[in-house]
Amino acid sequence: MKRTTPSFSHIQSGFTIIELLVVVAIIALLMALILPALAKARMVAERGQCLSNMYQISVASSIYQDEHSDFMPIGRPIRGISNYNHGGRYPVKASRIGRGFTRKPIDRPLNAYVHPNLPLGKTAKLEDLENYRKFNFPAFHCPSDSEYNYQENWSQSEIRYGLSAYLAVGTSYFFNLAWYGMNDWAYSDIAEPYDWSEGIRAFRRGRLVYPSRFVAFYDDPADFHISRRRSPFFTHHNVKDQHAMGFLDAHAEFVTYDATNPVNGHYAILFPEQVE
Repeated sequence: MKRTTPSFSHIQSGFTIIELLVVVAIIALLMALILPALAKARMVAERGQCLSNMYQISVASSIYQDEHSDFMPIGRPIRGISNYNHGGRYPVKASRIGRGFTRKPIDRPLNAYVHPNLPLGKTAKLEDLENYRKFNFPAFHCPSDSEYNYQENWSQSEIRYGLSAYLAVGTSYFFNLAWYGMNDWAYSDIAEPYDWSEGIRAFRRGRLVYPSRFVAFYDDPADFHISRRRSPFFTHHNVKDQHAMGFLDAHAEFVTYDATNPVNGHYAILFPEQVE
């Protein structure tokens, strides 16, 4: 019997150019649909984290006041007046402010309240300040605070690019200095502008009728907006004139601020000369 060898036909299969173009178009379409949703989800998450940070700081401040006879945790600077020594880290080397106004983590009163389990370092000589740059305090860092700050070029009213407020001065959230001699709001125990030679004890929680309307803390862009009375170049969450704020009763919310109305929405935010 003659043995026959079976034959096989080899068919080469593959994608045509048209099929590849269709696949690429579908992927591009899906990416166009997904990326905006992801960006929006990220923004929502960052806003939520920012507001949570502000709430933690506001609650910690309230506890501090309860334990310190209503005195405010302002954290006295080395020289001059600053509103960012209540909590946070020590600035990085690239900061133009540095040791002139900023305090070490152990000298910022709210650190121990907001982050009781994190190391604060210890008192050290000036040459040992590099050690303090090892300590971070997440609750004082807004996740959207990454590319600029309003503090380093404060005297020129210009924005400083390339360094966040958190790395420049130690915190993304600033202490409201509106009670700097703000006797009309019964907030301060002093009637004249504050004299730093007397220490920090004149900053004291007052007997406000509406503590839920008095802002105690706000973010870096709000500090520029409120003090300069004009809209900041950018805000942390890309909403014009909207800022994260913590109130004296320890709640936190986003507030759209109007610099032309010192007490807009019944919020007492500004410095004494701005309240009529």
